[in-house]
Amino acid sequence: MAADVTCLALTKTFFHPYLLPLKALYFFQIGATACIIPYIPLFLQSLGLNAAENGIIFGVLPFVAMLSKPTAGALMDKLKAPYMVLRVFVLIELTFISAIYFIPALPGPTLPSPVHNISCLFNSSTSTELQAIAESGEGNFTCLYRVSTVEESYQNETFYEISLIEELRQANYSDCECSWLPFPRGNASDDIVQWTMQFWLTGLILIVGWFGYGAVFTLGDAIAFHVLESSPIPTTYGSSRCFGTLGYAVFSLIIGLLMDSFSETSAAADRDFVPSFATFVVAGFCGIVVSFFLRHEKGSVVGKQAEAMARQDSVAVEKGHTDSLAKVSLWTLLTADVVLFWSGIFVNGACTGMLYGYLTWYQSELGASSLLMGITIFAQCAFETPMMATSGWVIGKLGYHGCMLMALVSFGIRFIGYSYLVDPWYILIIEVTHAFGFGLFYANMSCFAFDKAPPGATGTLQGILGATYEGIGQGVGGLVAGFLYYKYGGRNTWRGYGILALGFATLYAVLAFFLRKRAQTAKTVDFPLQQKQN
Repeated sequence: MAADVTCLALTKTFFHPYLLPLKALYFFQIGATACIIPYIPLFLQSLGLNAAENGIIFGVLPFVAMLSKPTAGALMDKLKAPYMVLRVFVLIELTFISAIYFIPALPGPTLPSPVHNISCLFNSSTSTELQAIAESGEGNFTCLYRVSTVEESYQNETFYEISLIEELRQANYSDCECSWLPFPRGNASDDIVQWTMQFWLTGLILIVGWFGYGAVFTLGDAIAFHVLESSPIPTTYGSSRCFGTLGYAVFSLIIGLLMDSFSETSAAADRDFVPSFATFVVAGFCGIVVSFFLRHEKGSVVGKQAEAMARQDSVAVEKGHTDSLAKVSLWTLLTADVVLFWSGIFVNGACTGMLYGYLTWYQSELGASSLLMGITIFAQCAFETPMMATSGWVIGKLGYHGCMLMALVSFGIRFIGYSYLVDPWYILIIEVTHAFGFGLFYANMSCFAFDKAPPGATGTLQGILGATYEGIGQGVGGLVAGFLYYKYGGRNTWRGYGILALGFATLYAVLAFFLRKRAQTAKTVDFPLQQKQN
């Protein structure tokens, strides 16, 4: 009976009317991004941009989002109107990101550019895509295959006319992969980056939209902490933030299903993006409407922030820490322990930049449907959520460097697994690694900054680590991946990034081992967060 009462009380607390608008805000705000952000690389592909051009754009956007966060925070403090500022930035995000839909495509077929490692198994998806390439006739087609019969064996034959691929349909082959390298489109130049109107328009419009996209997350969290602090019932940030993950998962499935329903085939040339852009705008406006139902007092966010700062100052005085943030030098922050962790964040960010910029691109090459792409995102959320919920226990057992090592190894296994995919559905098995590469990693990064920062410098260290992950790491990772993807293809690029992650994980493990030995000698072991608090 007592258990039933406790369960009922927790349910009432979780769905308390005061907190419902905040949970709905996260649901629509983050769910809206699931409608469009994962599919932007595919849309750029449909405009005629190649992998290198996509890499340049996705190399710049993380830096834009990084700069938007302090700008939005300063604007909120200056105007003392956080809710109004949030709605303005949501409108900027919705207006400019959705505006790229109206950019005309380059003349010529809307095909992946180039296409690498298409299997000759000729399932319904790859057969359609190869047929579309055949009809375009604007590129060199290469097929490497091995055919074994009773009398003879042909190995690694190369054809430059796709019509000859028809012979392989009847052959008893054991292995076959095809690639297609297009001729330059729009511009007669042989440069990898064509610098077309489509490239410049898309890039500039997305930069403005991405500025709003980055600011919305910062403002949403700032408002959330105020709402939670004023809550009439005990609650936590995570209990509301998890609705954002739920929204991301739900909308990803809806968009995948709608895009498949509206598209004639699953081929890249026939994919219909209307459901993606339309649902993005509708969900975003729902978030704006919900924001009017958040309960607050005018100017109270700034007041609460001042009170929080005062409390932090009083705690620092009680502990005998009189150094101010201005007196904390960069060299004080960057101990050997922090620098090693910082380097791991950069590599993890670079891998994440590759993931965000080219996962759906690669799935399209494998013949994945839009629905499968949506299911993939749903699976990521499903694996990520329980890991975040239990991250404190895992960090307590493994320590910060142990968790970072798990994140790096997970990316290595994940990317190398991608490189060997033939059936796109098997990606769902590989996505279990997302629990470690993002769920555990992100919680580990936040706890590390809180635990390792000198008194009065927690925010500074958190900002440095966050900027390295979301800005520098993802930007560099996406940029480099674009040129590698264009030149060497998806399989080789995923494999290369995977080997890089595993190689760096090995180096990280060795350095962490020596740091631990040195710390044990100096009696400053890398304790987990729970031990420090005790």
